[in-house]
Amino acid sequence: MLSTNQIGELFFEGVANTTVLRRLRILEASQLLRRVVGLDTKECLWIVTASGAQMVSMKIVKTKWSKHMIEHDHKLIGLRLLLERVGVARAWMPEHEIRSHMFKKYGLREIKNKIIPDGFIGIEVNGKMESVAIELELTLKNKKRYRNIINHYQGKENLYAVWYIVPTSSMIKSIKATWNKYASSYSGVKVYFSGLDELIKNPLEANLIGLNSVIKLSELFAPLEALSAQLPAQVVSTLVENNLAEKRQSTSEIHSPI
Repeated sequence: MLSTNQIGELFFEGVANTTVLRRLRILEASQLLRRVVGLDTKECLWIVTASGAQMVSMKIVKTKWSKHMIEHDHKLIGLRLLLERVGVARAWMPEHEIRSHMFKKYGLREIKNKIIPDGFIGIEVNGKMESVAIELELTLKNKKRYRNIINHYQGKENLYAVWYIVPTSSMIKSIKATWNKYASSYSGVKVYFSGLDELIKNPLEANLIGLNSVIKLSELFAPLEALSAQLPAQVVSTLVENNLAEKRQSTSEIHSPI
């Protein structure tokens, strides 16, 4: 699900927004795209229809979005595009793909009460590929819910960290206090917090606030540019493609909350 502006930036660089909209409406009239409304800004969102997916041999996992989740999901997609563009996220598995994978494995009844993050990303830390669970929180949950989330994540041996991205410093303070209260010293899973606006403005310089420390994002999560500066472009391309393929598989099969 992409907004008109996001589609323009991704596929029609330098093309007027009116032209982008005209092309999207042609695809909509051909029933290859469908628009979704509900953003506070009134901007249109677009998704691929079954006919459009069939034309490009694409598998659709999600076709409907809840109205009360439109803003959240739109911001989440923006974060994904941003983190992939700066080279921090090497692979991203969104919540609906994780849920689909779990449904096929366990069935609907078994996954109703499971905790599923907004996404899993593959990142590089100290030269090693790791998995991080993404939680975009626009509103606070109750403390009991956070306690269940903490207990769930801390039992994941292959998970490097949980990364909360929130709109206010007061939310960081509140969620961090709950983690400090219930986090186990025996778990190797880390937790980080970042402000949404700060991350959007300058992602590599955004703070990763841990339970006992603060570090710049680029100091911990190695961006792709740091790798490409040391290796020939062809080697980098091969490494990235391999990492994406391997991480996408491991994300769904090993690091997902199954």
